[in-house]
Amino acid sequence: MLKSKLIIIVIIIIVLFTTALSYYYYSHYTPKMTKITHIKITPISYVKIVVVVDNNPNSDTQLRCPWGLSIYIETNYSRILFDTGPSIEDLKHNLKVLGISPKSIDIVVISHEHGDHVGGLEYILQENNRVKVYLPAHSPDYLKSLVKKYGAKLIEVSKPIVISEGIATTGELSAGFLYEQSLIISVKGYGLIIVTGCSHPGIDNIVKYVATLTSEKIFMVIGG
Repeated sequence: MLKSKLIIIVIIIIVLFTTALSYYYYSHYTPKMTKITHIKITPISYVKIVVVVDNNPNSDTQLRCPWGLSIYIETNYSRILFDTGPSIEDLKHNLKVLGISPKSIDIVVISHEHGDHVGGLEYILQENNRVKVYLPAHSPDYLKSLVKKYGAKLIEVSKPIVISEGIATTGELSAGFLYEQSLIISVKGYGLIIVTGCSHPGIDNIVKYVATLTSEKIFMVIGG
């Protein structure tokens, strides 16, 4: 009899703990999207996307493949580096192998504050302080101070904005205590390309958000 009561008590404790844990998760980490308005992105005819850093080895054995992300985006209007990988050394090495000069970059977009996405930022700033750096407005002060230290132009992003012809940022999308932005590229004849960082707000939520934000068809999703 006592054993049965103990089993029932244990089950009740497990149920209460699971319920409390679920409530905490959904109240703190369920993505909260910014108020959806509408943004118009003029389609462009040319875009080149190069994965500079990620953790997936490929046929080019010269490239380093650490845990992290950096993507180079080139159009007729701008050259953008989306995230900067986990370290100065990895970013510097891979850019050199790929023949991409940090001095040619016009814009740096940081998706969010995690180290595997911001580790190489200082290298770009050291080599090219003429870049515009787009950070989520809720980024930690040390990142904002780093950009200002090198004299680069800091743009704090909260809402969706066009950052170059054919390219916009989603603005901050919240996943609990973390804020992340993604890029939207509109390509003539194809539709939208979404470039993501870690997709902490949920890739499905990001895609739905972009579809509602632009009312355009989505052609491709690439990123972390």
